[in-house]
Amino acid sequence: MTHWTDYFPIILLPFKIIVVGICMFFAIKWHYDQDQIKKRQSADSKSPPDNTPTPENKE
Repeated sequence: MTHWTDYFPIILLPFKIIVVGICMFFAIKWHYDQDQIKKRQSADSKSPPDNTPTPENKE
């Protein structure tokens, strides 16, 4: 008769791989999203504001 500890590595290894894979996916996604936010903020800060008066729309 086999003991339950004989099956423990067989069950734990796939579970561990799945959990680590999910964590890696969300870590990569979070860093990608943070990079997109920084790029968007830097692009917004470089563009001039839209409400500046220009000769065409001067009132």
